[in-house]
Amino acid sequence: MPEVRRHREEQLQAARRTVEKIYTDYGESGKEHVGIDNELKDGITTLLAMGLQTESSCWGHPERRDDPSVLYAEKNLFPYITFSGFQPDDGLDEHGNPQGYSRAQVDAACARMKVDAATLRSLLDAFYQQWPAGPQNIQLHYPEDMPAARLVTRDADRLEEVDRSEQDVAIRQAHDEWKAFLDFMQTAYSRGD
Repeated sequence: MPEVRRHREEQLQAARRTVEKIYTDYGESGKEHVGIDNELKDGITTLLAMGLQTESSCWGHPERRDDPSVLYAEKNLFPYITFSGFQPDDGLDEHGNPQGYSRAQVDAACARMKVDAATLRSLLDAFYQQWPAGPQNIQLHYPEDMPAARLVTRDADRLEEVDRSEQDVAIRQAHDEWKAFLDFMQTAYSRGD
């Protein structure tokens, strides 16, 4: 068992180095790189160590909801994590230039995502078996046989249209639930579950 834990710790350390190099968007000015939201870093690290390829993520930015300079599509109020079955070099030529995905890469990505989606479903099921706080607000959106999936906050689109006080309550509840899920996942991975 110590060998398994040491191997997992090595995987986590390698994933942490990767996470520190990931940039999610270009900050306020549009010029500086912004890393993964701090609230998601440890969870993304664990997902990468588990072999799950994340493509994008957001903890939510309710502070942007009244800013007219921010496009509606960029006013995410609730957390999400998007996963990809594609490998980082898929769709690139030998020089790292985009060339599009080959049929074999698409097929492999779809097959990988099918396995990854099953892993995510198992994690969510295990988490919700012990979650005492009510509705299951984190949902997996996985269109069957597609190369991508997304963990989302249930009813996020509807909640973006309600009044601010209801949004604030929903955002707090969502953050509590996502934090508990990410902590659960990290603990399960560290234990070797």
